[in-house]
Amino acid sequence: MLTCAVPVWAKTYHYRSFSAKGIINEFSCAIGPLKDSSRRVQWQRKIKDRVEDEEYVLDPNYATLSWAVKITGDNTEYKGERIGNKIVITGMFKGRSISKVINIDARPFYFNPKLGLMGFALSQENSLIFWGVRSDNLDFLKMKTVKKGIDIIEVNGQKMECYQIWWAPEGWAKFFSRNYWFRKYDGVYVKQQAEAGVIRELTGEE
Repeated sequence: MLTCAVPVWAKTYHYRSFSAKGIINEFSCAIGPLKDSSRRVQWQRKIKDRVEDEEYVLDPNYATLSWAVKITGDNTEYKGERIGNKIVITGMFKGRSISKVINIDARPFYFNPKLGLMGFALSQENSLIFWGVRSDNLDFLKMKTVKKGIDIIEVNGQKMECYQIWWAPEGWAKFFSRNYWFRKYDGVYVKQQAEAGVIRELTGEE
């Protein structure tokens, strides 16, 4: 894993995924500033006995510079780094040793769109092409994202003014797409209407 800890003055956000049948999982992220205006993030998701830990360094616009993943019970522990227009990944992925270099271009890379699109939400841009990755097989794809407008939505019992942001793999929107909501005043990811009636939303922050 990455060795530098998130600063003690980081802000932590807590989330929950649920459906009509009950809670599915819970996750949290702590975001703290670094001296060069980049950000360090710790992200953790718990699904029963499975724990997924991720750490990131993000640039001032929330694009991914480096990241590390460790999943208990899955024999997965690897790290990745963007070096110019190349992504370098090394470690263990689902029990298999990996060492690969992926060529991309100058567009931003968001390993976790819930984090990366926070920068897009706060920007003056209305659409963007970015690089993303499938976490289940580490395939890299170009993604398209669009601001669909400003909504007033309810999040954990509170009404918030939020940007609705749609994104999908370029050319594959009919098969996979997502709608996220980001709080207007600070860009924080607050809600997602997921598949089969699943909702993910912010439950607290400290």
